[in-house]
Order: sequence, then C-alpha cells, then structure tokens
Amino acid sequence: MPFELPEDLAAASNEQLREFSAQAIASAAPFRGKQSYELTADEREIVRTAVAAVQRIQAEETSRTEFAAGAALLEPPAAVAEVAPAEPEPVTIPSAAQAAAVAETSPQTSFAADNTTTTAAAVTYSRPGAGDYNGLMHMAKEFQNQLAGLSSTPSSSGRLAFAELNKDFAAEERVGDNTSEIAQYGHVMSAYEERRQYVADQLAALNGNQTAAAAYCSPSQVVYTMCELESDAGIYGIPERATDRGGMQFTTGPDFASIMNGAGYWNYTEAQVIANTPKPCMEIECPPFTDKRLRNIGLCVTGGILQRRGYPELIARFLRGAMVAHRHKVNAFVLSEMAAASTLVDLSPIPAGSLVGDVTSSGLLAALEMVGVDLRYRNRMDPNAPLEAVGPVWARAQLRADVSRRTGVDMISVRDGEITGWFADRHFMSELVYDWQDASTGTVNGPGAAAPGITTFPSEVEFMIFPAGTFVKLTDPTIRLETVYDSVKLATNQYTALFFEEGVAIAKVCPDARRVVYPLCPTGATTAPETRACS
Repeated sequence: MPFELPEDLAAASNEQLREFSAQAIASAAPFRGKQSYELTADEREIVRTAVAAVQRIQAEETSRTEFAAGAALLEPPAAVAEVAPAEPEPVTIPSAAQAAAVAETSPQTSFAADNTTTTAAAVTYSRPGAGDYNGLMHMAKEFQNQLAGLSSTPSSSGRLAFAELNKDFAAEERVGDNTSEIAQYGHVMSAYEERRQYVADQLAALNGNQTAAAAYCSPSQVVYTMCELESDAGIYGIPERATDRGGMQFTTGPDFASIMNGAGYWNYTEAQVIANTPKPCMEIECPPFTDKRLRNIGLCVTGGILQRRGYPELIARFLRGAMVAHRHKVNAFVLSEMAAASTLVDLSPIPAGSLVGDVTSSGLLAALEMVGVDLRYRNRMDPNAPLEAVGPVWARAQLRADVSRRTGVDMISVRDGEITGWFADRHFMSELVYDWQDASTGTVNGPGAAAPGITTFPSEVEFMIFPAGTFVKLTDPTIRLETVYDSVKLATNQYTALFFEEGVAIAKVCPDARRVVYPLCPTGATTAPETRACS
C-alpha cells in the first residue's frame, strides 16, 4: 500500500518528521533499483507517493530552518568591539598555466544520452608515438604549440596528426575472425567545456548597483565567452561493436514464424497411422548472410591562422559545436537506417472499421500495443517481454497536450514520468530521440526550423517497435583527429582546424522490427457513450 503522509506537517515534531521520512523510504524499498517497465501500475504509484512524501518532509524541514534563521534576527544585537579595517589583500591575476589547470579540473558535461541503455566505452586521448594527453586542455595546448611551429612559407605543405581518440571495446564487443590481434581501442567523443557566465553575471550585478552621478569614461568591457546551447541529449543509445575489417557478414538465422508454419508437423488419427500415411518433413535451409560495409562519415573545419592567434575562444567554441553537430549527424544516419530496415505499418489514415482508436493519445498507444502484441505473437515471445518504442522528442508534447485537455485531468501537471508510465504499462521501453522527423531531416512542420519556427506539429508521428538488441552499430575502433596544412592554404593564412572521419554501419541482427505511422491530433476529445460495432 502507498505510504500515507499526514496532511498537516506543521504540527509534527522534528522527530516525527524523521520517522515519517524513514517510513516513506521503507515503503518503496522493495522496488529500489528496478526500471519503471518492471513494475506494475500499483507499484509505480507506491514509489511516486513515497517520493512526494519525502519531498514534502524536506520542504517542511527547510521552512523550519528558514523560520529559525529569521527569528534569530529579532534577538538584540551583542556589543561589538571596534576593529580597525583590514588592509585589502592584493589581487593576484592567475597565469595562463594556472587558468588551464583550473579549466582542466572543472566539471565536464556528460555526453551520454538520457535514454542510453549501453555503457559508453572509456576515452583515451593519445599523441601518435608520444603517449597519452592529460585531458582535452593538454591536447589543445599541444595542438596550439605544434601549429605555432609550422612554417608559413608558401612552399610548406603536409598533414599533422595530433590526436587519436581510442574506443575501449572489450574483446567480446569486437568483431573478430580469429586471425587478427585483439587490442584495446577507445570511443570517439569530444569533451565539452562547461559554459562560463561568471563575467557576464558580475557585469550585470555591477550595472544594477551603480549610483554614480557622472557617466563612465572607460569603454565597455568586451566579454569573449559565448553561449552554448547544444548537447548530446536525444541521441539513440544503440549498442556498438568494433570491426577491423571494414565491415561484417552476419545472418539473422531462420525466422521463427517460418519454422512454426513449416510442413514438418502432423496430427494423425489411428486409422491414418495404420494405413501408413506418409509423415511430412521440412528441410533445414541454410540462411543467407548479409554483408554490411562501413560508411565513411566525417567532419572538416577550416580557420584562419591570424584568427587562431587573435580569437582562440571563437575557434574552440566553434569546434565544440561542430563535434556535437557531427554526433547528431551520425545519429540521424543511424535512425534513418533503422527505419528503412523496419517493416512499415501505415495506420494513417486509420483503416475504416478499425477499433484501434482515434487520432488522440489513447489511439496511438492502442495502435502501438496492437503492433507489439502482433510482433510478440509472431515470434512467440514472452507476453510481457519489453520491446523498444523509439519516437521523436516532440511526440511527448503532443501526448501531454492531448491528455491535459481531457475532462477530469489536471491541465497543468501531466508529468514526464506519467507519459513514460503509459508505455511501461504496455511493456514498452520508450526512447524519444532527436534527428528523426524534424526540420533537419526534411519533415514538413518538423521542429527545429529557422526562426520564427513552427506554428503546428506534424500531423503524423512514427514510432519504431522492435525487440531490444535488434540493431547494432558497427564502427571503426580508432578515429584520428588531424590538422592539415598545405601551401595553398598557408599562402592565404588558412589552415584546416579539424579533420576526422569514422566508419559507421547499422546491422539488423534480429529479423522483426516495425515502423508504425499514426495520425495524431491532440484535441483532448473523447467519444460520447455509444455502441461500437466490429464490422
């Protein structure tokens, strides 16, 4: 049963508050560490109630602490001895090396997507033939030093390899043919600098508190930091396998439905047995193999040599953004390959006479569950086996809008957890992603269009339904980052600031995946009581 917290916490003692908190935590203890799809609706409600109770208790404790602090201000002040003002401490401006050390230890934004289900490989930043870098800041400093040493004469040309990002794949995560050596490699990803707004915040505070009668004589201070909004959120967490041979051959094996529907089964009467009626057999056929070769996906950015010297912050910020964009470009390729390999189930428009539902959230969920049930039936999976449901991020806004407009529903609060729970109740692990069904991938009315943006969402939404592990990303285990300089670019003070490429391919290693297209209109409307005929 859900833990019941008293309505009036103000009358409870501090000891009682601690006891209530312990009881709430204990009520949800049996479900700790489990995913939402592993719990029943009642069990999820117990967890939600316990969380809400602990939050209320913490708010009450905070309120009491603030009240006590305020009451202390009403106490008569104690006598204070006069103290001579202390000499101001000298301000020390940190050196470039000290600033780099501080930046090196500052927290970095995690690049793992929220919906990732696989463990990201550890990253090692190494210098070809010279050991490892001590992080990205060290790598960037060495990069600048190497560029500064290049000759700027028009006759100079060449390519400077300054970094290798190695993906640490375990032996069982690599594609091997028993003839190649098993080595440790690392996962490509740039670390992202934490956005620093300290200078801008300080300037805003100063501007708001100045009361000087005369105008400032000095010119405005230039702030060289820039806004960074992009992130790696919304990238599908597909499992990866490394291949050293540029591709992989594999087979999904026989389709279970073809085995079950084969001709090798019989059910004879006694008379048929006495009559020696022939018993049929079906032959085991060799399954075909699929040869999946890596696609080459890369990034190239050029910059100015003088620009690098005069405004290095701009180049650093641009390269960070370009690497995030590259990750999303790869994500778009992965999702498009998955969608192309999935069997289309087009329910737009909804077939006449179908009881799947209408163009609202309940209809979409019913349609997805119908497809999931059909997929489980065909492969005789466990009826409760979780399937993956991959859809666009904007679908959550449409589902929330539809439900919030229904009579009897809290129109302000339809939590993300509730929406996730609707899928979990149907044994779906929902994953909402970017780079699919949006403006950047060519969808009409897709989010992300140029300003002023969209005024409506797409009229159709697509979800992919498949057993977990159906799709695997094949990748080259080593990705090289290089800076390229040649006589033509150096003659115009230009250089290639960043160049790297990687091999990517998507393997469908299980036979059954569906792509459901469904109309969606979040009106919040529900049908009036009526008799529905299945004809």
